[in-house]
Amino acid sequence: MKEKLKYFLTVKLFLYQEARQRATAQQKKGSVYLKSLSLFQRNSQMIITATKNQIELVSELNINLLTEPDVLITGFDYPDELYYDEEFDLSFVLSSDALIKDIVLEINGLQPIEIEKTKKAESIVIKTNSKHFWNNKIDLTLRYKDEYDREFKLKKEFQLDIQNFPWYIKMLGFLQNLI
Repeated sequence: MKEKLKYFLTVKLFLYQEARQRATAQQKKGSVYLKSLSLFQRNSQMIITATKNQIELVSELNINLLTEPDVLITGFDYPDELYYDEEFDLSFVLSSDALIKDIVLEINGLQPIEIEKTKKAESIVIKTNSKHFWNNKIDLTLRYKDEYDREFKLKKEFQLDIQNFPWYIKMLGFLQNLI
């Protein structure tokens, strides 16, 4: 909570200083002189009011404070029917309104994939083989950092329906479930 308040006060001070600087610059040009400038906060909205003589200009600024980046994994897509040892494409959309970086994606403990995220929503397609999903699950782990280098981790699990497992893979799955 202290971090949110500190961030809000920093933003508020910055906006106030910027508005004052603009007003001073305009005054030097001889075009505008503000009699008063005030800031008022209402929920996640900041109201800026500038007054000169009988004219009052009110502007609203929406502020969205995030305690952590709002990373979403949507549009998860794979074939409805898969057979053991079959190549397929696994696709999804990774999105975030906040800046995230150093993104590392791990699927079922396979080789980690580093992702260079450059847009708000990044479409990702991974070519893989169904033999890596012998437990009929996709365990997805996403590690990333925010713009302040704080580390975060997001875990998702999805179910697959893979057909025609060899007997030894079925036995491995059975033994894994006993542990």
